[in-house]
Amino acid sequence: MTARRPSSAGFTLIEALIALAILAITAVSFLRATEANVARVSALETRSSALWVAQNRLAELTLGLPVADGPVPMLGQDFAVMVTPSATADPGLVQQNITVTLAGGGTGASLTGFVLQKAGGGT
Repeated sequence: MTARRPSSAGFTLIEALIALAILAITAVSFLRATEANVARVSALETRSSALWVAQNRLAELTLGLPVADGPVPMLGQDFAVMVTPSATADPGLVQQNITVTLAGGGTGASLTGFVLQKAGGGT
């Protein structure tokens, strides 16, 4: 009968290093995917806030409320609002094109709405 050599139990150092390298590469790719997702969510939040600012401005114009100049704060960010009225085929309606961007430039939103013209001829 021949004597058997006891088999080694566990991983060798090379196998452990390869497993750690694979784990590190996987962790880095998951981290990059998470960072990209956070950036997309942040941009979506900014665009949603800009759209809310545009809708608020259209409501102010519709109600005939006085509109303040300067940046409009919304969710901790300041937005610049530009309103461009234009005539329509109906003399009783004015088309309001509202463009909202971050005060420093960048992401924003656009909204087009219609406002009834007052009997005196103003908007």
